[in-house]
Amino acid sequence: MGRIIIVEDNLTFSGYVCGLLQSKGFQTVSTSTCNGARKLFAKMSEDDIVLADLRLNDGDGITLLEELRIQGKRNPYIIMTDYDEVPTAVRSMKSGAEDYIPKKLLEMSLQEKPRDFDPFGQTGFGPFGYNMADPLKSWCWGSVLFYPFKISRFS
Repeated sequence: MGRIIIVEDNLTFSGYVCGLLQSKGFQTVSTSTCNGARKLFAKMSEDDIVLADLRLNDGDGITLLEELRIQGKRNPYIIMTDYDEVPTAVRSMKSGAEDYIPKKLLEMSLQEKPRDFDPFGQTGFGPFGYNMADPLKSWCWGSVLFYPFKISRFS
């Protein structure tokens, strides 16, 4: 498994997420800017995963996702945000994000996921709660709390 690239401008939260993922055995690398993310994306391997904040000081995570897709890179990409808005969730999913998750649920999501992630959706669960084999079962534990509007490009 590759690295998890964290793109987050809140350094305290970024450190927390990196530490939590590293404690689960994942390799992480982080940046706090869009320009830093672009540099990491240039060296990205096929099995890297991106966890990006929606709103960054010098841009936004969805624009980074769109740039990545234009380059032909199909790495799993998850948007995390403090702003859980339906239009933004729709935009992120239409742009190719695997998921859109509020930061307040991130810790719970990271602690519950199995390690058999298959980025091409053949078996198992994605890293943040997306059941790649059966998208309709995604976020079953959280659908009542937050995801009544869960939109999936796999549905």
